[in-house]
Amino acid sequence: YAYIDPKNTRSKWMSEQFGFQGRGIIATQSFSRFYPKKSVGLTVISDFNQISELVRKQYEKHQFYFESQSSKPNFLALTNDFGEITALAKFTKVHWEINRLPGKRGGVVTKILPFVPLINKLIRPKSHQFIVPEIVCIPSNKSEHLEELFSSALAHFNVNSLLWWVDEKDSVYKEFRSKVKWGFLDKMLGVSPVDIVVRGALKETDSPFFVCAFDMI
Repeated sequence: YAYIDPKNTRSKWMSEQFGFQGRGIIATQSFSRFYPKKSVGLTVISDFNQISELVRKQYEKHQFYFESQSSKPNFLALTNDFGEITALAKFTKVHWEINRLPGKRGGVVTKILPFVPLINKLIRPKSHQFIVPEIVCIPSNKSEHLEELFSSALAHFNVNSLLWWVDEKDSVYKEFRSKVKWGFLDKMLGVSPVDIVVRGALKETDSPFFVCAFDMI
């Protein structure tokens, strides 16, 4: 399987020549805060065995689910007063250099951003650091806990934004996409789609695809 930018017609054509077929869409969902706050209930978990049951319950039916990367730390969780996990995810910190943002004026905007107050906290083209979540689980089923976890993770890693690559059919994303305040970066960039293409026989199913952050960064 592979991930392809739907605007990249050359890559799409090449994938079709090799027998790949489109099977789904991944959303590139941003989350940002100018001043992220760390929750007092934030807990760092280093042992996957402590959370494996929760993660597998959420993801083992996803297509292409595997744990070779996702079982490695860092894991962050929110806990309530009883020590129960209300929100959980693995986070990977990423360091990119952005040569050009998308769009007709992307090149000009990339040069201007470092000089725009506040916005230059969210996008730093020459040295852009952000985090990427995966295995996102919200046992409490409350959107405010997802928002609190993401904000706390930003503060924990000392960054101001994250990119979450997630299948549009993922139950957590479907449930909370309209309830979470995603932040200024989402308003500026919106949600970008990524095509999932697969070669070979694949059982027809409505199950979402599992996305490992390592594949995207």
